[in-house]
Amino acid sequence: MRQRLTLDASELGTLALEFVIGVAAVIAGALMMIQSDGSLLGMNPRMLGSAPFGDYLLPGLLLVVLIGGGMFISAYLTWAKAQWAHTISTLSGLLLILWVIIEYAYMGFYWLQAVVGVMGLLIIALALMDLAQEGG
Repeated sequence: MRQRLTLDASELGTLALEFVIGVAAVIAGALMMIQSDGSLLGMNPRMLGSAPFGDYLLPGLLLVVLIGGGMFISAYLTWAKAQWAHTISTLSGLLLILWVIIEYAYMGFYWLQAVVGVMGLLIIALALMDLAQEGG
């Protein structure tokens, strides 16, 4: 019989944040790729500012692969209590914060960036807190 894994509060918080961000990133990225002018998300190409691309196709693809994929991998590793889960979660949180910083640099400030940035910080904090609790 397979032993059931139990997650503590910090692991559950990390898992929930990673899963929610992963779903949101995949949905938003897919909508950007489907309609690369950004209209499905209420955006337009002018919002890209000085970004090195003229539409949202490449940012959408990067959002799906890097943020969505990274968060789903992190969530799975957290759920499975994998040895590297804390490290991957921390890196995923850092990647999310880097995404927000780059987005801000090209597009200017939007309130959702602050929310997403805080979620990235929470992922990092929870992963490191859980690592400390385990004594690693």
